[in-house]
Amino acid sequence: MVENNGNRWPKEGEIHISPMGLWNHTIFEDGNPSNFAIGLYVVGLEGHMKIEKWIEQGRKTGHYPPFENMIDIRRVARVDNLKLMN
Repeated sequence: MVENNGNRWPKEGEIHISPMGLWNHTIFEDGNPSNFAIGLYVVGLEGHMKIEKWIEQGRKTGHYPPFENMIDIRRVARVDNLKLMN
């Protein structure tokens, strides 16, 4: 998820961790934050369904409000102070 000012926006594409504990995933950010973070979350089935519903609603409306329902979702890592490339 992209995180900025206490808000979160899920990104599409599940991340799978290898048996060696490694992962790799490209994240696209269409907004224009001056500074943001990327959070890596472990998500149960209920949380996964809530994120999928949020993404589908955003596709239909073109509006992606901050994601608020964090039930069955837990952050395990975060990288701070990121900036978009020009």
